[in-house]
Amino acid sequence: MGKKFLYVLIVVFVMSFAISSGIPVSVRAQPAASGQLQMVGLKSAATNKFVCAESGGTVPMLINRDGVGGDWEKFQKEDLGNGLFSLKSMANSKYVTVDTAAKTLMPSSTTTGDAQKFTMEDRGSGKYAIKAVINNMYLSNDIAAGNQLHADAVTIGPNEEFIWFNLDPIPSATSDVGVTMGFTTTTLNGGTPEYAGNTIYNLPLYMSSSDTSQWWDNIVEEIAYSGADFVAPTIRGYLDSVPDYNNNGDPRKLADMVAAMNRRGVADKFKISFLDDTAASMADHKNRDNGGGGYDPKFDIGDTGNYKYIWDYNMRAFFNAIPDNMRYKIDGRPAIWEWGIGDYAFTNYGNGNTKALLMYIREKCQAEFGFNPYIIVDQSWVKCDPSVNDPSVIDGIHGWFILGPGYSTENFNGNSFGALCPAFRVVNGSASMFLDSNHGKTFDTNLSLTAGKKCLSTLVEGFSDWEENCSVWRSKDTTYYDYPNQRINTLRKYTKNPFPDDLKVEAEACDSYNDTTTGNSGNSFRDGNIDIQRTSDVNGGWNVYNTSAGEWLQWQEIPLQGTVTLKARISTNTQNARLRFVIDGTAGPTITLPDTGGLQNWQTVAAGTFTFEQGSYHTVKIEFISGNIGLNYWTN
Repeated sequence: MGKKFLYVLIVVFVMSFAISSGIPVSVRAQPAASGQLQMVGLKSAATNKFVCAESGGTVPMLINRDGVGGDWEKFQKEDLGNGLFSLKSMANSKYVTVDTAAKTLMPSSTTTGDAQKFTMEDRGSGKYAIKAVINNMYLSNDIAAGNQLHADAVTIGPNEEFIWFNLDPIPSATSDVGVTMGFTTTTLNGGTPEYAGNTIYNLPLYMSSSDTSQWWDNIVEEIAYSGADFVAPTIRGYLDSVPDYNNNGDPRKLADMVAAMNRRGVADKFKISFLDDTAASMADHKNRDNGGGGYDPKFDIGDTGNYKYIWDYNMRAFFNAIPDNMRYKIDGRPAIWEWGIGDYAFTNYGNGNTKALLMYIREKCQAEFGFNPYIIVDQSWVKCDPSVNDPSVIDGIHGWFILGPGYSTENFNGNSFGALCPAFRVVNGSASMFLDSNHGKTFDTNLSLTAGKKCLSTLVEGFSDWEENCSVWRSKDTTYYDYPNQRINTLRKYTKNPFPDDLKVEAEACDSYNDTTTGNSGNSFRDGNIDIQRTSDVNGGWNVYNTSAGEWLQWQEIPLQGTVTLKARISTNTQNARLRFVIDGTAGPTITLPDTGGLQNWQTVAAGTFTFEQGSYHTVKIEFISGNIGLNYWTN
């Protein structure tokens, strides 16, 4: 929201609600319900190696694999009721069977009897002991016998403890999830937002400069990293006659966003939707054009002469700036989101006048751009003009978020639409509007009640809306949240791709770090004792550099599953530079890096293969063991 009218807008906003190599992981496979099938891997807690149906199940089973690389390491676990389960090898579709004479195990049976049945005992810390029903012996990693899996232990020790890995795929979400985004001149240029004494906690991690192209470079990477399906910039139109009006929500500036998406290589990662900040884009827009400002006089919706503020100086510019292939669409139609209307800023909205305005928008979209828009209006539009409540006029209704719970859902024509915010804090003078983030729990809960409830589309306020302390971006805020990427990570959990197989994690955006020198020698991207500079690598951005032994970068709650090879995008100017990944406190292999011939000559190196349970989140650290290393990003 803009500076001058932000307080009024928020008050109206609130009032309108009345009318409108095997790595330990954090998540383990748990016992399934009777008859339920679950794909699992099984790892020895003693050696961190996985159980394998060696030679496709034709010889006794071994515990010798670093990860789940294929069907030999996969088993279908079936709950048989009464605490019993069986294991079917995916190598040959046969049940794991105990040889009572040799005490070995092989997948050799097509049916289940006592020799194919097992029980387990929870040993805590994600570890289990497994007992064979046929001889009442515990399964054991027999190291002396070449790490064969035996059923011969009477008591439980380290060799009898195992860790289950859930390998079932995570169901994809069905709801589109988008984020609003303010883009004031203050925000783009790194200024401090003003809000009449309200304390701003959720300041951005990114350190803006006078080069606004860099702000766009960062924000599009953050949105792509969040997994959001779309971003809905808060649009207010423009006025050539009043240049300072264009400091907040000028749709023409979105051409810079499109350029940044192409520049950073994220043009295919999310789409752009239109969010009409109605009171500003109509009432204030018109009044500023006529030498005034604010909402007095009110915007006459029935006056067709006012339509130019909605179309000519607003929507047309948006659709000119955003190419068709980058527009967010529902049912193949570009979406338009409308904020609320009402007596506070509007007049003459009844008697079909609001309907006429919406039909005008449809006609102009069709005539000038060749599409019929998918229009989603705030519930106040229907209350102000009941003739709007017609599928030929609108396509959806949203209720914006209600400050108490922080979310809402509205149904229209068989579809649900959600709206929510992660937190909200505007406290100044007599105003006290507060939605506690509860260290991210509020955001998680509200996403679960909207996107998680299969709303067709859910809109989150707001990626860069720091003035109201409800931003989603990477933030310095340590009062209401726990680490910089927390809100982005939470958002990603409810998108259609919560566990991306092309996750790209930026070095400069780490959640924590250890740097042995004071200050940021590159004076770029963020404050603090971490050296960052602009990179010349493909797709641009920033990189960490000037590393030395003992330094590290760390990220929290990273979504990783299955067997993956982690890769680092590095540069060096020395021989024998080394680094390693540490996952949840367990170190991977130390990798000696090639000398790339300079700290802006980039190569991608494999840095270890790891197996993670499906649907699990991890703390990932990169330790710099030796040498001066440049790190741009890492991927899975």
